[in-house]
Amino acid sequence: MHMKTRLSFGSAGMAEGIIDCGLTYFVLIYYSQVLGLSATLTSFAIAVGLAIDAVSDPLMGMYRIPV
Repeated sequence: MHMKTRLSFGSAGMAEGIIDCGLTYFVLIYYSQVLGLSATLTSFAIAVGLAIDAVSDPLMGMYRIPV
């Protein structure tokens, strides 16, 4: 695959990644400062969610609905 094609495909997900990182950072601050949950537990909850997402996304991508 050519570099131009790779950059085109990669740039499509850049906006989602920027928004997702910003939202995760906001959630960490909100839960730890406003709700009083420790930052360690909040970070652990975010990490568990990312780990589940890392496993479930490829599985759902491989799943095919029988026609």
